[in-house]
Order: sequence, then structure tokens, then C-alpha cells
Amino acid sequence: MGRELRRVPLTFSWPLNKIWKGYINPHYRECPKAATNECHAGFTNAGKWMDAICRFLALIGEQAVEEPYADQLRARGWTFPHPYLQNFEQAPRTGMPREVVLRLREMEQQERTAEFYRYMRLHPPQLLPFTQEMVQFITGLAGKKPDPPFGGNLEWGIQKALMKAAGMDPEGKWGVCKVCDGHGIDPAILETYESWEPEPPPEGPGYQLWSTTSEGEPISPVFETLDALCEWAETNATTFAHVKTTATEWKEMLTKGFVFHQEGNDVFL
Repeated sequence: MGRELRRVPLTFSWPLNKIWKGYINPHYRECPKAATNECHAGFTNAGKWMDAICRFLALIGEQAVEEPYADQLRARGWTFPHPYLQNFEQAPRTGMPREVVLRLREMEQQERTAEFYRYMRLHPPQLLPFTQEMVQFITGLAGKKPDPPFGGNLEWGIQKALMKAAGMDPEGKWGVCKVCDGHGIDPAILETYESWEPEPPPEGPGYQLWSTTSEGEPISPVFETLDALCEWAETNATTFAHVKTTATEWKEMLTKGFVFHQEGNDVFL
């Protein structure tokens, strides 16, 4: 989660958790083909499907890298495997343990009561483990090894490999909207849109915590001192996901301009 310190006027009153107006391009107008469901941020329908497929493959590769640390991830409160994969009906799964199958058969000989279905839900088949074989496959396809949680933009490498295998030019225009040329913007206002410059919030003596996971938005009140902001952040802000830290650590990070969370050798921004 991106966090940074901003110095703003003490009277600065922009709503919290709302992108600052100066960071929103007022000239945005989507491609005309979006109205007919033929352009999706510059992708054609086929291009959008390709994007989804490549993201799915990248996710599988990242899960394969994380498989050896599954227990530690669950202990941190993370869901593993990822819900997208758990909810994928065609995902390969293990069979039920023999004792579970026998118990279900025994219960089924009588009648399928609510207890039968409850017992079956408590012992669902599990996804087959992700292995180093899958890491090797995705690495070869993407041209580099998955690097969770930082990703690494594997999707483009995977897409290039698949398009090459299909006999298409990876640098060509397949899957790209021919009207907006992949920009996702109405060509009539593209020049104006691209020439626009963002305007930062006004500067002042106040201290405020901002999120940079979007274009930029305030996530704390404005305080007169850095210490006051850090005391607020200790209880009300996170450094990564749901993780919180002390006012002292907040002050150190904000002073250095680098907010992070570390677990062992892993650093989360």
C-alpha cells in the first residue's frame, strides 16, 4: 500500500479517500467504440479475453512460487490458494480421502439429509499442489520468474509468447481497438487529453498522510505537527494490507519518505 507524507495548508479540506481533483484529467472521453461494447480501454473483445487469460496464467505462476510458504501465508491471514483459483470449477483437484468417501456412502444408503451435505462440505476436494514444474513453465512462457507480491508484469511476456505460437506479430495490432489505436480515448480529444498536466494540492505547514495506490488521495486529517500525524496513524492507518505499526516507526518512515512493512527478508511497499 503506497503511503507518503504531504505538506498542505492547515485549512486544507479535500474529502478523505477521494482522488485529488488536480490529478483527474478533465478532458477524458472514452473511445466511441466503448458505447457499442467493442472497445475496453483500448482492447477489442478478443484482446480483453487474451489479457484475462494471461493474468490468470501469471497468477498461477505466482501461486506456484508461494506454494512452499503456504502455511506461513495462511498464518499471516492471507487466503491461499487465491480465491480465483479455488472458485475455478475446472481446476484439477484431489479426490476425497477414502475414509470420507466411505462415510458418505454409508450416509447415502439411508437418505441424503442435511447432515450428508454438511459433512461433504466439510471435506471438499482440494486443489492439486502448485509445483516447481509450474514455476518452470510460467517462467519459460513469460521470459522471467514470477516474483510475488511484486508481480513483475508477467502478463505481457506471456501474451507475446502465446501470440508468437499462434503465428501473430506480438508487436502488431491484434487485440487493439482500431478506432483509438489502443489508447482507450476518443481520438478527437486525444491530443488535448495527453497535453494536460496534473496539478498537485496546495502546499502549506500542515502534515497529512496520502495514499499513492490511486492517482493520489488524502487518507488522514491535517495535523499541525508530524508527531500528531504519527500518533493518529498508529491507530488509524496501515503500512501494508491490514498491518499497523507504532507512531515511532511511522515517524521514521515518513521522515525518510519510504513507508514499508517487512517480514523476515520480505519487504512490502
